[in-house]
Formats: sequence, C-alpha cells, structure tokens
Amino acid sequence: MSTVLLIDDDEAFAYATSKVIRGAGHRVITFTDSRKALRVLETVQDFDVVVADVVMPDGHPNGFAIAQMARVRNPALKVVYISGYELLSRDLAAGEKVLLKPFAPADLIGEIASRVRGA
Repeated sequence: MSTVLLIDDDEAFAYATSKVIRGAGHRVITFTDSRKALRVLETVQDFDVVVADVVMPDGHPNGFAIAQMARVRNPALKVVYISGYELLSRDLAAGEKVLLKPFAPADLIGEIASRVRGA
C-alpha cells in the first residue's frame, strides 16, 4: 500500500478526494493548510506521492513551492499537481503536468499509480 500526502485548501474537495484515493487502496494523509503539510514533509520522508493543489491562499506556499522545498530533503519525491486554474507549461518541470479540476477520479488514480510505478 502506498502513502499519499494530499494538500488542498478546499476542505470539501480535500475530503472527497481523500476518499477517492483511499478507495483505490492507498493510505492518505490530508492537509488543508500547506504550511502544516510542509512542516511534515520536512521531517517525514516516507510518502510515495504528494498530490498538491497549485494555488493556495495568500501567505501559504503553493504546490510548486511545496514540491521544491520538499525535494531539498527528498529529491526523488513524486508529485501530482492539481488546480482549478489553467497554468502555463513553463511552470512545470519536464514530465510533470497539472490535472485540472474538476478531473475524473480515474485520472487522479492513474496519475498516482504512474508515480508509484516510477513512470
């Protein structure tokens, strides 16, 4: 069973998404505060995949910043970005993409599975 860290500031969305991820057989740790999630990522390195919303409230690190800071301690960290906003491809590293909300649950589970397999 893989462990997924889900970070999304929308509580209802985070709850529903965590149920989808859990239903696919993954263990899920959910945060709606990206600052708290980042503190956990600074000390805990046993997450298989991070699912991070890109856009966060003012004063909170966004999904890209979270991944960048977490990869200082864990360079191999796998990330799935999600967002309700169109983003320019220049914002992404090679091989990365953003799932646009609303996305099909199967699309998210597929992205998580591909990261767990190392694709």
